[in-house]
Amino acid sequence: MKYPKIERYSLGQMTQAKILELVECVLTASSTPERSRVEILFRASALLDLVKLQIRLGYEVQALNEKYYLTLQTKLQEIGKMLGGWIKTTTKGAR
Repeated sequence: MKYPKIERYSLGQMTQAKILELVECVLTASSTPERSRVEILFRASALLDLVKLQIRLGYEVQALNEKYYLTLQTKLQEIGKMLGGWIKTTTKGAR
């Protein structure tokens, strides 16, 4: 994350921690049996929403410039689509 020094150790660290937690959820879900995978994927989805919110907050307090913010938002939207598709196929298979 490219936060200015003043924001790097507060908002930047919180955002990075949530991103790492999100990655951990995705990796855990990939190696978990399908029946118990849904809960982990929903947790990952909630973390993704929180990361999006923190990134938007970083933009609103002008810690991130518009170009970088838009790049991050585009990538996060794509991750959200992939995660949503994974949740959809997993919930269909769990029935």
